[in-house]
Amino acid sequence: MNAYTFRIPQPEARRIEVDLQVDARGAEALDVRLPVWTPGSYLVREHQRHVDGLRAQGDGSELPVEKVDKQTWRLRPQGARSVRVSYRLHCVELTVRTNHVDATHAFLNPSAAAVFVVGREGEACSVRLQMPAGWRTWVALPFEDGAYKAQDYDELADSPFECGPETSHLAHPFMAQAVQHELVIWGKGDVDPRRRTRIATCSSSTSTTRAAGGSSTAGAAR
Repeated sequence: MNAYTFRIPQPEARRIEVDLQVDARGAEALDVRLPVWTPGSYLVREHQRHVDGLRAQGDGSELPVEKVDKQTWRLRPQGARSVRVSYRLHCVELTVRTNHVDATHAFLNPSAAAVFVVGREGEACSVRLQMPAGWRTWVALPFEDGAYKAQDYDELADSPFECGPETSHLAHPFMAQAVQHELVIWGKGDVDPRRRTRIATCSSSTSTTRAAGGSSTAGAAR
């Protein structure tokens, strides 16, 4: 299990803290990597430039970390059974490809936020969030035992998180192909998600996507 924790202690600082906890499994070295891609965006990205202070601990003790290329760090467990990788992530780019945090919300794109252990991309992932009081989360992943669960890193990468207080969001549920969905809009402005044309467009687009791909993912909120 790749167990992540995303912490947002001070959203005004426009950064988050990320932890990844994994079993060492007797490995002499583990490589952790942040992708240079984002799903649906076909350019090489430089997500790693927002990572600050990456460190590793094994069974509570500091472990040596070496950066081996622009997006990969190598750590040596030194016999530890469990390894925790932690770092700060600056979230200042307001795009659908990256991460953005301020006092009103957090948009977290896992492929730009969550490092993975090379060779373990096919293993299950869990994400726990620690957020300011009054914030909630919208994400298309199931919520079990206090964490959001993904079957593997690819599913996690396809599941961005929108977080924040309801006072800065508009949310409206709708059904498409007998699956519950939710349209979530950050910022009130003059956008009214209850307008039938907007919901009808979302429902139609969702149905068309499901017909083309054979599946549909329901949105979840906690």
